[in-house]
Amino acid sequence: MDIIIRQPQTKKEMQDYYDLRWRILRSPHGQPRGSEKDDLEEISIHLVAYYEEKTPAATGRAHFNSDREAQIRYMAVDPYYR
Repeated sequence: MDIIIRQPQTKKEMQDYYDLRWRILRSPHGQPRGSEKDDLEEISIHLVAYYEEKTPAATGRAHFNSDREAQIRYMAVDPYYR
C-alpha cells in the first residue's frame, strides 16, 4: 500500500479534505455540512494521507496555540483504511 502524506494542493483536494472530515467526524452525529470547519482554518496546517497519491484516506489539522505549543485536531481516517 502506497501512502503519501502532504498538504492539499488544489481546490478539489481541499474539498475532498473537508468532505472526509465531515463524513467521519460530523455526519455520524447529525452535524450539518460546514460544521467540519472553524475560525482557525486559514492559519492551520492541513495534511492528508493519500492512498496511491489520489484517494484521501485520512486527514489531520494542526494549529499553534502559542509560539511553543501546537494542537492537532480534526483527525479522521476513512474506515476502509483503518
